[in-house]
Amino acid sequence: MKHNGRFPIAISSLPLNHVNLRRPESERADGERTVIVCPDCGTWVSLKRHMVLPHRISRYTDKEIRDFATGRRPVPAARWHRQERCPGSAQRVITDLAYETWREQLAEGIADASTRRGARTMVKPTPAVPPSLTHMAAARRDRELAARAARAALIVACPRSETV
Repeated sequence: MKHNGRFPIAISSLPLNHVNLRRPESERADGERTVIVCPDCGTWVSLKRHMVLPHRISRYTDKEIRDFATGRRPVPAARWHRQERCPGSAQRVITDLAYETWREQLAEGIADASTRRGARTMVKPTPAVPPSLTHMAAARRDRELAARAARAALIVACPRSETV
């Protein structure tokens, strides 16, 4: 495999969550490789002989992939040879980070993230919905009629004394 001609990428320059060094090389099983996120297309790709394995750019959106994975919709028939090769294929990678160092930094990052907490939310009661204008006008009219009726009842109950 011939490299793509770009400058090599150092693993220490990538974010910690974009690298998976697996286990130390002495403890690895056969076929177990270091995996990184391709800087060009964002897919997880394994390394072989300190180079990113050749891979293709996926033409599918995340939603199409999720639908296919859950069995909701079949993936459209796209042939492997019709997809473009990712320009990040055959990128040289310098493994300048030891497994133990990477694991410690990852544990620190996880511990730092777990100590954070979100801002406390204040739950305020929802205000009452005001009545519509037509209901307000009808209520005002009813109040005025009730006030007139109360005044009329007072006048009828207490007649005025007439002086002639």
